[in-house]
Amino acid sequence: MAVPKVVFTLKEVAEYLNVHPDTIRRYVKRGELPAFKIGTDWRFNKESIDRWRKAQEERCRRALRSRRHPPKADAQKPKKRPTSG
Repeated sequence: MAVPKVVFTLKEVAEYLNVHPDTIRRYVKRGELPAFKIGTDWRFNKESIDRWRKAQEERCRRALRSRRHPPKADAQKPKKRPTSG
């Protein structure tokens, strides 16, 4: 029986997330993706990557929900008073 992989290389995490390795490097450089180094090589804990991915999915869901239900324009604008004259 094969032991499940718990630590990925940069190339493996790129394949796992279906993105280019340069995208992974960019996320790591910005501090957006959890990673650690062994010598000069980046490594990624599968559990941490899965948590990060779920958080990204939730952010996308919230953003989509807020776009579908924007605040009503009438509720934000004060009503104009009729002018006499």
